[in-house]
Amino acid sequence: MDSYTALNENSYRIGKVTIDLSLHTQSADEAFFHYFGNDVLYSIKRTIHDDDIDSFTKAVCSAENSGTVKTVLRMKGCFGDYRYVLASISRNNILSKDGNIFIDISLHDILSLERLLYASEYKINEYRFTLSMCRDLAFEYSFETKRIRIYFFDSYRDIIVADEEIDVWKKSAAENRFIENNMLSVLDDLCSDIKNGIYRFEYEFESSIFSLGRKKEYCLVKGVTHYDDIEHRKVLGTISVINPRTKAKDMNFAIEFNTDSLTGLMNRSAAVHYAKRQTAAQPEHSINIVILNLDCFRNINNNYGHVFGDEVLYQTGKIIKTETGSRGIAGRIGGDEFMMVIEGTIDEIDLRGILRAVRTKIELSFAGRNIKITCSMGIASYPKDSLSYDELFAQANHALCIAKQKGGNRYVIYDREKHGSPDGTISKNNPKNSRLRFVSSICREIFTSVKPDMNDILFKIAEMFELDNIDIYSGSDMKCIYSLSGNQDRNADYFFSDSYADNFSCDGYFAIDNINMLEGRSQNAFLYFTEHNIMGAVQFICSDSNKPEIFISYELAGHFKKWSDMDISYLTIIGRAVADGILQQSL
Repeated sequence: MDSYTALNENSYRIGKVTIDLSLHTQSADEAFFHYFGNDVLYSIKRTIHDDDIDSFTKAVCSAENSGTVKTVLRMKGCFGDYRYVLASISRNNILSKDGNIFIDISLHDILSLERLLYASEYKINEYRFTLSMCRDLAFEYSFETKRIRIYFFDSYRDIIVADEEIDVWKKSAAENRFIENNMLSVLDDLCSDIKNGIYRFEYEFESSIFSLGRKKEYCLVKGVTHYDDIEHRKVLGTISVINPRTKAKDMNFAIEFNTDSLTGLMNRSAAVHYAKRQTAAQPEHSINIVILNLDCFRNINNNYGHVFGDEVLYQTGKIIKTETGSRGIAGRIGGDEFMMVIEGTIDEIDLRGILRAVRTKIELSFAGRNIKITCSMGIASYPKDSLSYDELFAQANHALCIAKQKGGNRYVIYDREKHGSPDGTISKNNPKNSRLRFVSSICREIFTSVKPDMNDILFKIAEMFELDNIDIYSGSDMKCIYSLSGNQDRNADYFFSDSYADNFSCDGYFAIDNINMLEGRSQNAFLYFTEHNIMGAVQFICSDSNKPEIFISYELAGHFKKWSDMDISYLTIIGRAVADGILQQSL
């Protein structure tokens, strides 16, 4: 976006018109006639799309009795094109008398307003990024609430240093000895000017107020009382750390104490403080605690050096900060461990979209150098999982451990029923601990039965691993010989095209988390899966002398899944046992 147009009403205003209850034009401004032409000298209905006339008429009737009503209409300009217009409809009480009622309508073009809002948002983001590099604190004082709010800019968010009533803030500074006794009078004068709304003021004093007692700094406080209108005003200002002799700006420790020097993210104490404050407020919106850990980061340092390792950490921080955006904050809480606090997600699908973006962007961040960097994430959500930050962090960390155990490069959203509690208590309904015993049991059943019931075995496998279907193919044409769905009128001849067999590991398995990975690579398989609504699968091939004998496809219908390494191993073991059982029966 190369230019920015100031956002004002004239940029998107079409015009204003006064009509009577028969919808005839009584008067209008120049902008209205410029847009609609002479066609509106009589009834305004001529400009409104036929499908919108009823809703417009109802809005006029409502405005006659109940103040301003807003509605969206399709209206035709003098060039014959329809545009979406926001109509603000209200009764004109000055002209409405002697039984005659008149209605005022202000019209605004929605598309122009949308463009200007996007331009405004773009420019605001530019300003915020610029301000985040200034390293000054900002403050504002509300005359309505009597509260002073001190913060610094972190690109997308305001990071709060203090937010309390100004008298409480001043008293706390004195009681905690954040300011020396000989400077208390300066603080009194500063607070007095703020509360009295002095137009401009400037004070210098030494204190540790803004670093919360951690370091004394010589501060320059500048402020101005800003008027939105006669009745609404606010004090705005900046707080700089300066050299008392040269007056040059120094490092602001209130900001440095909250920032990770390598990534520019919030450090552990600042991120935790933010998360605790947000959850303690018990808001109505969701708060998701996300703990992210880079997979095998020690190997990255050992193989490529610590300079490259620092670059990986910096890029990771940049990615998670961008994807978190204005919906929360991101912080570095350990060597290769990060935390995101993501707020206001609509649902789990919304959250997963952010998590996928983070995971895939990190994975591709160094692809140009043929280096694959992956990450694992654990997530717990307020209020679904807990109202306490400490519990949420423990749950997210527990989910992170599960993601690591499953092989990494994935995220796990905490679920008490599936994952148990962080203290090790496992839900009775959790099948995880029984899967190893199940594999042993199913293999024993296959090898000890004279003629095992293969359909019953497939049903048990599907139930244990939450599969929607299992198909088994055999022969040179890959004809289906068993199908849990009962549909054996199909074959898997896609196996012989597009070098599909090259996808299988030396252990004979191929895990498909999402069939979209096949599009354009194994196109025939992709079309087959799409036709049968198969979204994910683990497949096993049993070959003899490089000739496939048994081909097993464990399938998910209508949904994707990130397969865990453990489940892939279990299904591979079962696949080998099932294949051996089928081959033994054919002898």
